[in-house]
Amino acid sequence: MRLNKTDCLYLSVARFAEDAGITFRQAIELRALSRQAFKAGEYALTCGELAYARAAAREQKTGEAVEKYAEPLGLAVSWSGLWPTFTKDGRDYHLPG
Repeated sequence: MRLNKTDCLYLSVARFAEDAGITFRQAIELRALSRQAFKAGEYALTCGELAYARAAAREQKTGEAVEKYAEPLGLAVSWSGLWPTFTKDGRDYHLPG
């Protein structure tokens, strides 16, 4: 049996959820927030000088939303680029994009 891209993604998210000790739904919501933050950061880097202030504010806001959602789950968030890395009990977890 061959899995399509969507199935592979959901299996990866399920594995992330199991490893991080959260539910699949929480992992999906965390991924959705992370994608919004990624897209906001990507736009802020490419938008140009006139729109940068507004784009940077949106990037900050979406990043804070990821951190706010992750905190009650016991996950710390670090931003080494546009995609977050989550840490729990000293172990890093990488959410599939």
